[in-house]
Amino acid sequence: MMLKPRPTEIINRDCPFCDMVHDVEHHIELSTLPIKGDEVECVVEYFRCPINKIDGEDSWTPAGMLDENLLRLRDSYRVKHNLLTSDEIVSIRKKYGLSQKELSDLFGWAALLSPDMKLPISKMRHTIVFYVWLWETLRLHWRS
Repeated sequence: MMLKPRPTEIINRDCPFCDMVHDVEHHIELSTLPIKGDEVECVVEYFRCPINKIDGEDSWTPAGMLDENLLRLRDSYRVKHNLLTSDEIVSIRKKYGLSQKELSDLFGWAALLSPDMKLPISKMRHTIVFYVWLWETLRLHWRS
C-alpha cells in the first residue's frame, strides 16, 4: 500500500526529546530530497515534538520508519529515471518463479540484496541488464 500525504495527526507516544510519553505530531508529507545528484519528490514520514527542541531539532524518525522513507526515496528516483522499483523486481521475480537467491545469483547481486529486495541505487546498471534479460525471455516465449 502506497503512503500518501495527509494532515498532521496528534498521537501519544514516547518522545526522545522529552524522555517521556506525551502528545507528538505525526507528519506524512511530500518532500523534495537530494539523491545521487538529483532532486526527487517523495512522501516522508516523521514525528515532531511540540514541547522541546534539542540543538534546534524537534523532529525524529524511528529506524523502521527511516528505512521505509529511504525505500520510497529510492523508488521515486527509479520511477523518475524509468528504472524498476523494488516492488516491480519482486513481482517479476515471482512471475518467473525465481527465488531471491536465484535472481541475485543470476545477476551477481548476491552480496547486494537484503531479504526485502532493497537494491542499492549504486547498482542500477543491473536493472538495465535485467530489462534486457526480460525482453529476450519474452521474445523467445512470444515466438514459440
